[in-house]
Amino acid sequence: MLKITILLTITLFSLAISSIISVQSWNADRSHRASDIVIHQGRAYLAMQSISAGVAPNQSGAWVNIANYSNPGNYRHDSLYVEGDIVRHNNEIFVARRQTRYTRPDKNDLWGAWIFVSNHAPIRQPDPNSDPEDPDPEQPEEPEEPDTGIFSRLPPDPGAAGRATILGIDSEGHGVRDDILIAVTKLIPDDPYKRAAALFSSAMQQQLWKAVIENPDKEFEYFRPYFQATSAGAHYWVRMGVCNIISDSRYNALMYNTRERFLIMRKISSIASGQAFPSFRDNPKDIQEKYDRVFQEFYQREQERQR
Repeated sequence: MLKITILLTITLFSLAISSIISVQSWNADRSHRASDIVIHQGRAYLAMQSISAGVAPNQSGAWVNIANYSNPGNYRHDSLYVEGDIVRHNNEIFVARRQTRYTRPDKNDLWGAWIFVSNHAPIRQPDPNSDPEDPDPEQPEEPEEPDTGIFSRLPPDPGAAGRATILGIDSEGHGVRDDILIAVTKLIPDDPYKRAAALFSSAMQQQLWKAVIENPDKEFEYFRPYFQATSAGAHYWVRMGVCNIISDSRYNALMYNTRERFLIMRKISSIASGQAFPSFRDNPKDIQEKYDRVFQEFYQREQERQR
């Protein structure tokens, strides 16, 4: 179930302090920071948050498999990437720390979307017929191609500008950050119903963030309607089965992808500490109908985007 502030435990997402990572073999005695990369049982994994010692990559959703680690494709400027995607750019290897588009890998950008893998060594069995002294031929950058389909109807990746403020950039004005809209669309490209539920939930959280930013000294009772909205978002997240597609750790990594967003989440948790309110279906009928209508608006927009 999606962990949203009150009533639910939020997984804390620790930000990495460097975009330069040295890949190591996983060790049960070693804890890991967000953005660490390890090799375990012949596969590469990216840590999406701080991970305690002994938590193996194949035992926790906090690790994301880097699927094409042994054979990264060339970076394409118009492609949409999410955390764990690996690319080759200027003959160097980078792994996406978070969703990104139109952001070229840069190992000097310490807070950027890309992690420079300083000691990349593909995981592969040696070919007995190959010459070990013959290096892999350099592959040219793939040509850019125009985007088509649902992705052509998305706003451009906001890049660093989208991380400059807590609320980010919402170019469509629907209460969802552009980076979240892009990431959710890539994760749920073919189901406007589930996609709408994920975006609706995000928008309800954004409302709460905005209220807290604008009223930092208010007590819980002032924010009760906003927590009620996040409860509606959690209800649709679970009811539509988004929780079976987007793990809690992945969603938290997308939402709390800057230090400031991490801190606002902690402030909201402190406001909600010790408080409680009814679940969504225990609310009065008019409250339920209000948020049902809001969800339908999200669903209609995603149906239009799908066409």
